[in-house]
Amino acid sequence: MELETLSINRLQHILAADQNRWMTEPDVLARDAPPWHRHIMRVLTEIVFSGNPKTYHIIKGPRRAGKSTLLWQTLQRLREEYRIPDERLVYFQMDHPELVREPLGNIVEALLEIAQDANASAPLYLFIDEIAVSEGWEGWLKMFSDGSKPVRILASSSAFTYSNGGDSGIGRWATHTLMPCNFMEYTEMRDRHCRNLPSWCWAWHDTLKDRLESVPVGIANDPTLKQYANDFILFGGYPQCVSDAEPSYSNVTAAHEILRGIAELVTEHDIPDMQQIRDRKGLRLLLHSCAVRMCTQTLPSKIGRPAGLKNADTASTYMELIERSDLISRIRPYIEPETEADGEPKLQSPRHLKILFRDTAMASAIRRSSTTTLQNDNTKGQAYENAIGAALKELADTTGAELNFWRHKENYESDFIFDAEGPSPLAVEVSSNISHRRAGLRKAVEKMPQFQNSAYLLAPETPIIHARNSADGIAEMPIFVFLLACSAQASQSSLIKGGHIKAQNYTITQPAQNLLERPPQQQQPAFQDGDTVFLTEHEAKKAQAKQLI
Repeated sequence: MELETLSINRLQHILAADQNRWMTEPDVLARDAPPWHRHIMRVLTEIVFSGNPKTYHIIKGPRRAGKSTLLWQTLQRLREEYRIPDERLVYFQMDHPELVREPLGNIVEALLEIAQDANASAPLYLFIDEIAVSEGWEGWLKMFSDGSKPVRILASSSAFTYSNGGDSGIGRWATHTLMPCNFMEYTEMRDRHCRNLPSWCWAWHDTLKDRLESVPVGIANDPTLKQYANDFILFGGYPQCVSDAEPSYSNVTAAHEILRGIAELVTEHDIPDMQQIRDRKGLRLLLHSCAVRMCTQTLPSKIGRPAGLKNADTASTYMELIERSDLISRIRPYIEPETEADGEPKLQSPRHLKILFRDTAMASAIRRSSTTTLQNDNTKGQAYENAIGAALKELADTTGAELNFWRHKENYESDFIFDAEGPSPLAVEVSSNISHRRAGLRKAVEKMPQFQNSAYLLAPETPIIHARNSADGIAEMPIFVFLLACSAQASQSSLIKGGHIKAQNYTITQPAQNLLERPPQQQQPAFQDGDTVFLTEHEAKKAQAKQLI
């Protein structure tokens, strides 16, 4: 198969001089593959190296969530730890102005021709950034898989671009979602030795409820984690916005500039270009309206009106497009089934919804509220509620659970209902102060018995009171503790769901086990440079061989 728009020499020049300068300039790899790793990174290299050779892997997520960094870090680990020769590691960006015009299949065939000795036992490792901009990429991946090409592929795609295709690759490729850092990852990034992360974060728990019930009450007084949670809400979880330096007003301002840039890419380019939508202003104003009404029970028409979208259907369509970019999520109410005369359940179709922003700081950045977010009573309550909602949404996505809100006809409500029909449901109310009324949670427990001893009132300064010790069976917990537990559970669940590890191989290493040298007078989990301790069986054996465990 010959190249259509490029010569072999030109392709080699693009790859060597532009896309793979790390081969001749070591500083490039050090810059593009930083030492701190996201949770998925701990196992991603192994599944690329030793997983099913006919299954490729695609990382999708919002822009600037760190997808390209994962490609570079995986390449680096294959090179340094698995000793894969440089000539069998190739990175390229499909949105390169010359490469995007060439069919993906032609590029891969040309690379196999250049690497003449590639075979099943010594495959070519391809790291393809923004694969979904290549026309017909799904068909090419199917052809490579069915034809047993000697290639292993790790690719990335922005969430919106991928959502326009990419759903028909069962058995040929697996999709891994990378969102902005959750609170546990944020804490690791801020504190590279994770001295402040409690041991229960690393432990295996079947459900979020089990993890919450294991939380020791003393952690409610941890001032560092409490401050990290406030910083997390102000800065968000996009890696470029996270720094281990002390936060300042200028840092927050710079972080919000980055976030507004991400939002602009979605509303000014991604959606209009791929959906042929001319109303860029309407999209931009709609996203701003979503930020203003974040976590408020409302109707699509009310969100669309300030954006000049008088038609509710148009507003709903635009919100769906923004949701596909992983900037927001629309949360629907949970309504108990009504019973018809014949005894069959009758499900209602409510129109109300809540808007969540998947990143904790994005709405503040769009509203340009900056550091005042946690100083104003109204925006503070919104910000806390959105942070909890985003954490629960991440967990819901990784476990297949539903996330809803609940409102009773007598105006009782609960901010979030998690996995209402599942084995471990939770009802959650979020408040900016400890004196918040509990009537909504009590009514939820009264109307829905599955929430007995599974209702949580969250506030910044509340102590930890487990349901088993509460007079009315409603637990209390600081917001930062719930965030930490929820993000730890989501990380565990995502690794299991993605097939990266099996439950029985989920190796935990608690600080008390002293598996590595600790910093002076500190306890440290068994990892380095911020790696998580989710070890696969293969990695556990490697660690044993090095006498680390």
